[in-house]
Amino acid sequence: MRHTSTSGRHPALLIGLHWLTALAVVAAYANGGDPDKGGLSGQFHVAAGLAVFGLTVLRLPLRGLTGVKSGEGLPAWQQKAAQSVQATLYLLLILTPLSGWAALADKAPHFVLLAWSLPLPPAQASWVQGLSVLHTGLGNALIAVAGMHALAALLHHYVSGDTVLERMLPARLASRPTRRR
Repeated sequence: MRHTSTSGRHPALLIGLHWLTALAVVAAYANGGDPDKGGLSGQFHVAAGLAVFGLTVLRLPLRGLTGVKSGEGLPAWQQKAAQSVQATLYLLLILTPLSGWAALADKAPHFVLLAWSLPLPPAQASWVQGLSVLHTGLGNALIAVAGMHALAALLHHYVSGDTVLERMLPARLASRPTRRR
């Protein structure tokens, strides 16, 4: 099932998953509450982190099945840059929630989210302790790389005047006029 749209737009399902993932990342980062202290902020942070992980795990195979390529139609150096940023983003979208899961296990013997007991890895395991200390740094790196990704899309749209951003916008927003130089 290869994506062969002549418009260069990404499939609607991937567009939706992209924006849901972005929303979940922002929600998790904005609600960086301490889950082991209880309260809604910690619950929301964990739920948003789980959403980031789940959406990313769903997105990766769909992206492969649809044949979406980073930087399609751009000069070779921009394609390589786009591919590098995409790979880094996907790595961070997987590692950041996993490190949060490890951090949670390191802080609390159990965690209940919406009446569901979240299975936690063994807190004494060296990989759990090592991964848990990386959570804040990985979260900050994710926000920084996502910010660069967003800035590049905006530069393509407003400075270069190409359709890079429009390919990932919902259809009703992508049809708006592009400001060209």
